[in-house]
Amino acid sequence: MLPLKRILVPTDFSEASYSAFGAAREFAEQYRAGIVLLHVIPPIPLFAYDVPALDMSVYSRTLRDAAIEHLHALIPRRFPRELTVEPRVVLGDPARTIVRSAREEGTDMVVISTHGETGWRHTLFGSVTEKVVRLADRPVLVIQAEQEEEGRGERS
Repeated sequence: MLPLKRILVPTDFSEASYSAFGAAREFAEQYRAGIVLLHVIPPIPLFAYDVPALDMSVYSRTLRDAAIEHLHALIPRRFPRELTVEPRVVLGDPARTIVRSAREEGTDMVVISTHGETGWRHTLFGSVTEKVVRLADRPVLVIQAEQEEEGRGERS
């Protein structure tokens, strides 16, 4: 694993997912590694829509273009100019796509945050991070996202 040359950092554009950026940045600076910043667009469930009326290629192209534009805007705000950060946008099941992308991109490690959902939210939505840890064939560093208490604005 060490020294690191490439680090995969998935983001869903939530503040919680940005929690992993700091650790990835530190590793990248320490080892002069590059970062692959990945956004996965999950497929929409077709049973929820009138399939003939929905052009999936337009849907994915539009979302992909918007996501790549957002990544390009995000990189200079969150990473120092000296780091090599390569944006990637892929359509697929988030956990499986993150694991596959780590392998295809030749990364040495995945740095991912966890939203820390518990109870019914965890049961309903599952945990992409948990699945990545179970499926990955390389080290995964999990960063607990900072959470604010509801209604108080304080960090727990």
